[in-house]
Amino acid sequence: EDEDGFEVGLTCGGRIAVAVYLLDRELVPQVADAVRADRPVAVTVRLDDDRFGEQELHTFDGASNGSGLSEAARSLLEIGESGIVETPEGEKVFVESYASRPNMYIFGASDHVAALVPVAKMLGYRVTVCDPRRVFLTRERFRDADVLSDEWPDRFLADAPIDARTAICMMTHDAKFDVPALRVAFASS
Repeated sequence: EDEDGFEVGLTCGGRIAVAVYLLDRELVPQVADAVRADRPVAVTVRLDDDRFGEQELHTFDGASNGSGLSEAARSLLEIGESGIVETPEGEKVFVESYASRPNMYIFGASDHVAALVPVAKMLGYRVTVCDPRRVFLTRERFRDADVLSDEWPDRFLADAPIDARTAICMMTHDAKFDVPALRVAFASS
């Protein structure tokens, strides 16, 4: 009922499905290893009655201890989302996605960037600070950054992995850095 849904937080009037299954304990160490190594994996749980609760581990390239991921399931993993999809055989499966951390590329080595880096890390990003001015780009200023790069921003972006989850922050406020890098960034979409 609408009132019952509102009481539990479903203010949109939507529906919720609950599936209770026994966790395959053999998968836990494999998932934990992948998360620690920042390798994307997914666990699929079959939801159809005849095979309910069966679980498989899938790596991002589709290799698994069973069948590969469907395109819909692969899309969920790529964007770091979990959800219910239908396999090519017509079965419903829940895809629990453990995506790698998204990248945030921050260009410039100002005090504003120094303040942004720990916030980006707290939000789960793999943070790269890029500025060709080496005098400002020091580990002491950017302790929490995963990577410090002294490349020019456009050259860095030309070789950097960019996907739908990548954040690009232009903080140099200098046209000779910003404009070429923005051209590369926009061409990547």
